Amino acid sequence: MKWVLFNPITNPGIAKADLLQQELRKYSKPKNRSPYKSRGAKELVSQGLLILERLTQDQRNCTEISKDQGLLSKITSPLTSSSADHGDLLTRLSADNTTTVEMLSRSLTVLSRVLTSPGDDTARLRQKLATNTQAVSNLLGILEGDSGGAQKLHGQALEILTELALDGSLEEVDFHKLLKALLLRIFLEEEASSNVTEQWTNNNATSQVEIEHEQAGTETAATRLRGNAGEALARLLPVHAARGILSKQEATSLLNKVLHKILSSKMRTTLEIVVVNLPQEDADTGTGSSSAQPPMDENEKQSEERKSMAAMLSLAVAICNENMVSEEGFAYATPGDAALAKKLKEIVKVNEQSTAECLRIVKLVCQLVVAMVQVEPGCIAHFNGLDFMSSLTEALETMSEIDDCMLFAGNEHEVTKPARSLASLVKEAQGLLNTAQG
Repeated sequence: MKWVLFNPITNPGIAKADLLQQELRKYSKPKNRSPYKSRGAKELVSQGLLILERLTQDQRNCTEISKDQGLLSKITSPLTSSSADHGDLLTRLSADNTTTVEMLSRSLTVLSRVLTSPGDDTARLRQKLATNTQAVSNLLGILEGDSGGAQKLHGQALEILTELALDGSLEEVDFHKLLKALLLRIFLEEEASSNVTEQWTNNNATSQVEIEHEQAGTETAATRLRGNAGEALARLLPVHAARGILSKQEATSLLNKVLHKILSSKMRTTLEIVVVNLPQEDADTGTGSSSAQPPMDENEKQSEERKSMAAMLSLAVAICNENMVSEEGFAYATPGDAALAKKLKEIVKVNEQSTAECLRIVKLVCQLVVAMVQVEPGCIAHFNGLDFMSSLTEALETMSEIDDCMLFAGNEHEVTKPARSLASLVKEAQGLLNTAQG
């Protein structure tokens, strides 16, 4: 079995056995030995999972792992073993043991990556897990859990359950529960971040800086989870099994909440973030802003905000494209004025940059415009009144190079299919918006 080691600098393809032999020979020499006291079996397991986590950053390694039944049984053991074998997984999470949670996080990360790799072995693994009552029960329990340990695993559990649901093997009752859990996570998870200050006050936290730092970290994590949940829900809605779960009224309410989140979002350009973080004297004069870079935490926050926005746009597109709302429901879910059209134009302007993240958002805006016009042609006037097409045309000019390059990159998880270029989406939107003028 050949393994590709992930190396961010050289990324060489080295056989696993050869690498291990080289390292063993190196550290078996007397001069390289150092006093070491083993901290027990947990450390060995944790190190093994860390190696697997790094290996699975390359999809070819994921394919190899999917063929190894012995290794797979060890990776999936925490989910599939009954409580009689290893104790209740959810009980262990409620204890919030840092080492245990870290090990489970790595195990679920490896499993999530393996499940997304191509091949018949992976398909069989998805089917096997989807029909394993204990595994599905544990994953849903993690997703619904509010303990500190469970919350740290929400993202991985969400990704695994989504893959199982898309495979079509998940039981109807579990699919129903998953969909409802996703809805709750999208709209209720933000409550956690709003309670951070209160929790820290109760814990006698005296530093305002510490409180603000913790709150920022919690808000970023909540934004990330809402983005993951929204993306997963957008992928699940077109699945046949989902159509009978959400009623027209529930879908209308969901669209209303999604659009409200889009309308209330605040996205800043990179330059605006730089200016805000400049020393006051530089901010007043504008010096240094052209060459300065945003702080790392601000970069991460901006990236998560963009992913969350892409997820919300994907979800709105999916609801409209799947005919889940009637014309009357759409009218109820959307503002009666040009507020949404104005917001979408603002989103295009903020994301008019040659990056993959920004390109995807502008593509999704185009898709949403098309979907909105097809559901309610009356909204054409709102877009034309704002000269919306000029913004799309300018964005296309800025992003044309990366748009051409992205045609050769695919992501099967995106609602926006790689084959649809921004140029073709802009052309489709233009054709629909011009119908009112013809």
